[in-house]
Amino acid sequence: LLDISNNMIQVYDDYVKKSVSDYIEKILLKSGTFPWNLNTRSMTYDRDEKTRNIFRKEPDIFTKSFHDKDREWICGLLNINPQQIVRLRANLVMPQGIELRHGPYHIDVNGQPPMGKKYVTAIYYVNDNSAPTVIKDGMIRRYIFPKKGRMVFFNNDHLHAQYFPPFDKRSVININLWQTL
Repeated sequence: LLDISNNMIQVYDDYVKKSVSDYIEKILLKSGTFPWNLNTRSMTYDRDEKTRNIFRKEPDIFTKSFHDKDREWICGLLNINPQQIVRLRANLVMPQGIELRHGPYHIDVNGQPPMGKKYVTAIYYVNDNSAPTVIKDGMIRRYIFPKKGRMVFFNNDHLHAQYFPPFDKRSVININLWQTL
C-alpha cells in the first residue's frame, strides 16, 4: 500500500494494466451478470436528516459489497492487501441528465482506527465519465475526474462527494482500508 501521509491526495493513472482495467469494466458494466443491488440510501456517514434538502432527491445507487472470495479477487486485481480492508464495494450511478450538483460531503469510515493505524479511502474508476469526485483538502476543493484505470488515495478524514453523472453511468470501486502509521 502506498504511504498516504501529510494529508496528501495521491492520483495514479493506469494504476493497473490496461488488460486488467478492461477486464474489471467488462465484468462490472458489460457482462450483464454482475449482481448489483439497488440501494436507495448511500452508505456514508455524516448525513444529517435535519439539514438535508428534501427537494433535491439523491439518485438511487446500485452497490455491491465484496466479501470473502469476491474480496480476494478484487484485491488481487487492484494490488490491495485484503487483510487491510475495512470495507470494499462497487458503486454504480445511472445518468441523471443535466443537473450539475453533487451528493452530500461525507467520510466513509466513522470512528477511530486501531492504535497505530489510520484509515485511508481509495477510489478506483471503472469507466470514463464526466462526473468528478470532489475532495475537500482544508479550504481547497480538488476535483478528480473518472478515467478508467485511475486510482485516488486520500486520508479518510477528507470530506468528499460525487457529482451525479449527466450522460453516462458512473462506476467506481470504493476501498476503505487501514494503514500502519
